[in-house]
This record gives sequence, C-alpha cells and structure tokens, in this order.
Amino acid sequence: MVHISNASKGHRYVCALCQTPLSVVQGTQNRHHFRHVAGRRAQGGGGETNLHRQAIEHIVATRGIVLNNSSELVFDQVATNVSFHKKVRPDIVGIKDGKHYAIEIRVTHAVSQEKVAIFKELNVNAIEIDLSSWHRACPSFASPAGIAQLLNRYAPHQWLSRQRRFPRLYHTLQQLKHWLFGIAAITPTRPPAPYQFNLDLR
Repeated sequence: MVHISNASKGHRYVCALCQTPLSVVQGTQNRHHFRHVAGRRAQGGGGETNLHRQAIEHIVATRGIVLNNSSELVFDQVATNVSFHKKVRPDIVGIKDGKHYAIEIRVTHAVSQEKVAIFKELNVNAIEIDLSSWHRACPSFASPAGIAQLLNRYAPHQWLSRQRRFPRLYHTLQQLKHWLFGIAAITPTRPPAPYQFNLDLR
C-alpha cells in the first residue's frame, strides 16, 4: 500500500479493490490523488444516483449499519418512503426496540440545517452516512461487495440528532444556554482597576 505523498509518476500502481491501473496526479491546482485510468470507471456503472440507490438497497437488505466505533446497529424493521409527521422524509427509517432512526445518505450534498432542526424538533435519532468522497472513486464501490465494504469500513457516520428522554427539558436548557451566552456576548468586560498605594512615610 502506497500513500499518494510517497508515489512517483515513474512507477506502476493498481487499485487494491478493482485491480485496475492507476495514474498519479500531483499537480499544483488540486490535492494530490490517484486516478483510475480513463475509461475504467464505466465498468462500475458509478455516478451519484447509482451510488445513492445502491447504498439504500444494501441497508434495507441487511437491515443494519456499522457505526464509526465499529458497533453494529441492527434494526427490527427498515423502510423507505416514510415521512415523520408529514414534515420530513429521510432516505431510510429503521426501527429498533421501538425507537426510530432516520438515515440519510450523503453523496454530493449534506443534509440541510432545516432538516436537522426538524429531526431535533421531532426528537428522533438521525444519522448521516457520508459517501461524498467516493462517488467519483473506484468502480468496485458500485458492486454489492464494494458497497458493503464502503458502508461498513470507510464511510464516516455522523449523528445529526439524538433522541432525548426529556426533550422539553433539554430544549429549555438549550435555550437558557443560548440566552446566557448572548448576555455574555453583549456585556462589556472591564479590566480590573490597578491597585493604588498611598504610603505616607512622614
């Protein structure tokens, strides 16, 4: 295994996943990287839509995801095209022990802050799986085995929202916290007065 920082254009490299040749890109404009030889990506039928769809299909078929700490979250039920209170529709909804988990697959665009706010308002667990670094990468990721490897080993997972046991109390404390920080931000700070000594040595 060779990192791009140690690669040389005079050597031959192949992809560890699909075994196709790689070219070394070490220009001055973009970050240095390996690139699959032109024409090879078509083998995987890649692209944003396919990667997004196949990731959803894999999670639905396996009914689980692997989190960043390598723990596996296996759902009792998994469904797509499900809305929460007609306010928001995540890519996937998993149910485990009566708790709902909204799963979002990121390919080119992150989940909007408005959507995250709705997840928090509804007090549901929401997870974003980030595939943005791979939708133009190795064509092997478009295969079932590649998708599984990508989701379980490489793609970062981020909690967008965590279900709270006492959501109203949590939101009240959050509002109080923001109010206190706001007061602190507008309150001018004055340096302490220097000590003054008046010594009468007469």
